[in-house]
Amino acid sequence: MKIALSDLRDIHFSTGTKALCGNRLLMQLGFGMVSIFAPVFFYLNFGHSFAVVAFVYITLYTLHLLFTPLAALLFRHFSLKRLMLFAVPLALVGMLALALFEYGPWFFVTVHIFLIAVYKALYWVPYHVDFSLFANATQRGKQMSILLNLSSVIAVATPLIAGVIIATFGFSTAFAFSAVFFAISMVPLLSVPPTREVFEYSFLESFRKLFSKEHRPILLGYVGDGAQTVVTAVIWPVFIFLLLDQQYVTAGFVTGITIVAIMAIRFVTGNLFDRWSKEKTLTWSAVLLATGWIVKVFVESAFQIFLVDTYHQAGRAMSRVSIDATTYEQAADNGHYVDEFTVLKEMSLNIGRILMLALIAFTVAVASIKIAFIAAALAALMVTVLNKRIHVSA
Repeated sequence: MKIALSDLRDIHFSTGTKALCGNRLLMQLGFGMVSIFAPVFFYLNFGHSFAVVAFVYITLYTLHLLFTPLAALLFRHFSLKRLMLFAVPLALVGMLALALFEYGPWFFVTVHIFLIAVYKALYWVPYHVDFSLFANATQRGKQMSILLNLSSVIAVATPLIAGVIIATFGFSTAFAFSAVFFAISMVPLLSVPPTREVFEYSFLESFRKLFSKEHRPILLGYVGDGAQTVVTAVIWPVFIFLLLDQQYVTAGFVTGITIVAIMAIRFVTGNLFDRWSKEKTLTWSAVLLATGWIVKVFVESAFQIFLVDTYHQAGRAMSRVSIDATTYEQAADNGHYVDEFTVLKEMSLNIGRILMLALIAFTVAVASIKIAFIAAALAALMVTVLNKRIHVSA
């Protein structure tokens, strides 16, 4: 499919969208300094145990799950912009807690887990609600592809830079650099127009709604998305780190270079999402993503990591644009209930993450960690449920 330069020139971002994107990119710079190495950090410092790594993240995502509907109750009292401004300093302090790890390992890990969970609960629902409100309804796919490609530029550089910093100065320095970017990321948030929502559910009602029959597509679709993405975020980094003989710089380089190969694919996908059948785009990207997970079972060398992860990242790029654009469209279609939809989505993602990590914690004791890749392939196919139109009600 031919893509004209006018496709790029004609994409218009509102002030709110640009401010949110600026904040998100700076936050990614911060998290990118440690993202692929944080699971490695826990693995190395807690007995080289996948089970302990899974436990750390299960605790984080369980707190995120519980805090999300509680944080949404604050919508009655604070603007979404104000909640995001509350959230970012918590991420900053949470990252500095890991920099102090050696002075009290479990204490500072506990502080980190708690603060990051509160940050996620306060930040993500307001961010997604505002983005769905500010984004151009006819250009969501292309807007998401541009944002994700800018994120990819950051993702190419930060793993390599982080690998060099960790190899030279240690993890604490990388965590400190991360905190600096979080501080800077608050500046764009100041330009976000203040919006307000009223969350209609109570804490317990949020769970009843989530598990109700009418909201089952939200639960199943995002449980699948959360389950497969947590393998990418937590298990795959440790797997390639060990496969590459625990070389920080090499792991960072291989992670970064594979991203270069898929940036063009992402814009094509965004264009297809806006012009073609959204259902077809989401379905085929899910199939491609699932096959990528299956192929990863056979990875045994650095070169195979590059080839297989490039193929898998291509599927992930298509899937991420399709899922995110579908999500924002579904959220916007729910009008007054955009915040309720987003809360249920975030809760479902965390349930998927928790279930997948619990499965991994159990299976590593009796079988290969590669079983996680097969489970992720099955989970990736579940996102096709999101092709069904979802209507949230009180």
